[in-house]
Amino acid sequence: MEVENLSGATMDLMYMCHVNFAFAEGARIVQPAPFTPEATAVRTAVPAHVPRSPAYDALLSDLARDPAVMEVLDEPERYDPEQVFYIRGLRTDEDGGTAVMMRRREGDAFHIAYSTREFPKTVRWVLVNSDQKVCAFALPSTCEPEGYNAEAMKGNVQTLAGGETRRFSVRLGYLTADEAEAEECAIRAL
Repeated sequence: MEVENLSGATMDLMYMCHVNFAFAEGARIVQPAPFTPEATAVRTAVPAHVPRSPAYDALLSDLARDPAVMEVLDEPERYDPEQVFYIRGLRTDEDGGTAVMMRRREGDAFHIAYSTREFPKTVRWVLVNSDQKVCAFALPSTCEPEGYNAEAMKGNVQTLAGGETRRFSVRLGYLTADEAEAEECAIRAL
């Protein structure tokens, strides 16, 4: 993705590479960050479009204390309504590169790699209902998805000067079981 500010004035920028992989029941998320409340933070501020219930609020509270129960996607009913996580403190290589993978029960995987210098934020969005079965296991982002005002208050809105261009690169796709095994070792070594 390349974003060029064609104006002479500065332009605010918020970008999320929203890659929606299909939900794979029984898959395991492999990430170079622990499944702790600090590193895999559950979004507990629920937007108005998401239906609330006491059971959903209790689940969010439980997940906020122990997000590790979502490392394996073995309970699809937990993702209706959606679950959103902020993955923080991803380990990287010396160039700021990181990777996240959704490893299916069959051993193969879906994989995404990117620079944390280009994408300082990572969001996970999972939704399984009668209309959608989605596991966006890593959404490389310049911000979190809470809207312009909230992100501006958090300092997550970037600025491009007039004529400036910003480039974003993401490498993603499918890995065979052998490739997934090698990549899991690489992710764990970060």
